[in-house]
Amino acid sequence: MIAYFILHLLPESFSHLKITITHGAEITDQALTISTVLNHLQQFINDKKVTSSSSSNTAFSARCSSSNQWPTCSKGKHNPDTTHSEAQCFQLHPDLKNKNKQSHTTATVTTNPPQSSSPILTPPAMTSYLLAVVEKKTNNCKKSEVLDSSASTPMYRDKSNFKTYSECSETVYLADRTPVKVEGHGTVISRSKHAELTYTNALHIPSLTCNLISLLYLFGKGCHLINCGEKRFEVQKEGKILLDGNIKDGIFIINASPGKSPLTPETRDTLINSYA
Repeated sequence: MIAYFILHLLPESFSHLKITITHGAEITDQALTISTVLNHLQQFINDKKVTSSSSSNTAFSARCSSSNQWPTCSKGKHNPDTTHSEAQCFQLHPDLKNKNKQSHTTATVTTNPPQSSSPILTPPAMTSYLLAVVEKKTNNCKKSEVLDSSASTPMYRDKSNFKTYSECSETVYLADRTPVKVEGHGTVISRSKHAELTYTNALHIPSLTCNLISLLYLFGKGCHLINCGEKRFEVQKEGKILLDGNIKDGIFIINASPGKSPLTPETRDTLINSYA
């Protein structure tokens, strides 16, 4: 999760690098680690330095050959001194680069909400890669809320969970590139024993096997994930506990449930959607 959080904090200028890193982890079927992210960042920064200091292709080649620059691959050849493997080398496998661009394009979510005289919360284009948390392991917690480190926004499977709701026609893609249909979006109020949280712009995806709460979304609101030991965790903001839960089979299950009751000033902790 920390590796994905580091990617989330990178500025927009690093968007292509983020896609390359996550795609590399997918095609090798390996977990994304902090070390992998840092290695890619180091290579990216060094490549930028080389490019900015070159006045021409000739000068660039001369400088690379005469100085100790970060190793890169040449056209049609893989450099074993680089941080990526031959299987991930775009020079040897240009089709991987094309697939990378295609996956970024096809995973974009577009919204076409119905015309209405009332204001409609419209989520922007986004890319949602959901973890394996939506698979068989969660079949026994269909009404539960689960922390997901790659979901881009809160996602709920039951329409009755929404306090406000607007229909829409969208598609998001799971980590294995399986498309799932988004039927609507709106506001969901989630209650725990610590607080009531309002998630605006939550997505309605009936095919999910559980409700997903985006960890990156919570991080973006200043929340922190705390390891309490004995397979327990807490989500805190400014020292106050908002959520707690248990870790089962690697799944972070939250002790909270969605509801429609009005918020009270004494217990309310509202998280305003960053996309609004």
